[in-house]
Formats: sequence, structure tokens, C-alpha cells
Amino acid sequence: MGASLDGVFLSVNSSKYYQLASIVMLFYDFILTLDVEIEEIWGATLRPAVVLFLINRYLPLAAYSWIVAAYHQNSWSESHATNRCRTFLHFPTVAVVLSECVMSAIVIYRIRALYSGMNLIMCGISFLALVQCLSGAVASANVTLFEPEVVQGCFVVVKQNKQMWFAMCGVGPQTPLLDLFFRDGSVYFAVMSIAKIVNFVVFWTTSRNFILVNWTFNHTITVVMISRIFLNLRSFNNEYASPHNYPPSIASIAFATESTLPT
Repeated sequence: MGASLDGVFLSVNSSKYYQLASIVMLFYDFILTLDVEIEEIWGATLRPAVVLFLINRYLPLAAYSWIVAAYHQNSWSESHATNRCRTFLHFPTVAVVLSECVMSAIVIYRIRALYSGMNLIMCGISFLALVQCLSGAVASANVTLFEPEVVQGCFVVVKQNKQMWFAMCGVGPQTPLLDLFFRDGSVYFAVMSIAKIVNFVVFWTTSRNFILVNWTFNHTITVVMISRIFLNLRSFNNEYASPHNYPPSIASIAFATESTLPT
């Protein structure tokens, strides 16, 4: 029994540090790109795309600050603090699902700009976004607390036989049409694709107790990539703000695009 508890303790602590590393990556990238955000975003007109970008940047930062505190708050694992963990239970998954929906909206904006609002493509990508948001909502309800007392803090795990919903959350419009690989940052979309493939495989091969750990990495890397793409497009768009420098194939909208969107 002692050896079994030692194994659980080691696995949970390794999972916590893996999650912490993913969150540190998110904060580190935020610091690296803050100067670009201040220059390109803070003085910009408050359009819907800019609002979505700011939500995508700051919602994960705020949510993960609380999540890290809960996962490493030893006093919360004591019997008198059980209600705190119960209150916290669904917060991580709900926060991630909301963030995923915001990122889906950003990608829809981008694809709408690329394809001049083509209805067929818009319907297809919107349907994928809706499926992802709905599957995320179901997934957020299928979590429970990790019960062994050896675990300190509030450690959330997936309910038994509910892995499918979390696997579905790894597939969605964060990796849009193949054409985007060659237009706007193939490296970003390649990284997101690899992260989501790994995410899908892990969901079906690992213990249900540790599924949410990789979900954190999958989410944080997607947040970082979407933010980078947005900032790169804004920088590119502003480089050609002058009528003398603006290429004829680029329209002045919230995202750099190949043609002018219908009004």
C-alpha cells in the first residue's frame, strides 16, 4: 500500500509541475510580447477583433493564477476545506472552454477576412466552432476531485469513461484550413496541430487521473500561438498604413487580408 501511495504522490506532483511549466510558458510569452501589444493594440480602435484578442490574452492569465494557487494550496486539502475544492471543481474546465470559444471566434474572423466572407466556408468553420464549444461544455461537467489524502491541494480529474468529451475538445477551428499553413505562419499552425494530436493521443492512452494535465499544455500553447498570429498580423497591417506603402492586395481591416470585405 505504501509503495502504491508513493507512486500516486510522485505522479501527481509530476503532473502539477508539468502544468506549472505550461502556465509559466504562458506568462513568459505574455511578458515577451507585452511591448508589441502596447504598441499595436492599446492605441487601436476598439473593434470586436481587438476585444477578442484582449480576452484571449487576459482571461487565461487570470484563470491560471487561481488554478495554480488551488493546485498548490495545501490547506485546501484538509477536511474543513473540502467545500473550497468543491466550489473550485468546475472552474478550470469552464475557464478553458470559454477561452477556446474566444479563440474560435478569432479564427473565424481571420478566415472571414481571407475568404471575403464566403458563406460556405463561414458556415463550415462556424459549425466546427459550435461543436467544439458544446463538447467543451459537456466536458466541463465531467470532472471530479482526486480523492486520496496523499494529494495536497485541489487536483481535478476526469470522471470515469468520460475521456471522449475531452478528446473532442482537442479538435476544432484552432487549426483551420490547410491553405492557412502557407499564408500566415506555418510554424504557428504546425505547433498547434502537433499539440492537439498529442492531446488526442494522450486522452486515449493515459490514466483518466492525469488527462487534464495535458489539456493545460494544449490550451496554453494554443493561446500563445493565437496571440502571436494576431500580433504579427497587426504589425504587418500597420507597416502598410500609409497609402504610399499599402499593397493593393491588402485591405485595411482588423486583420490583414487579401481582399476587401463586403460591408
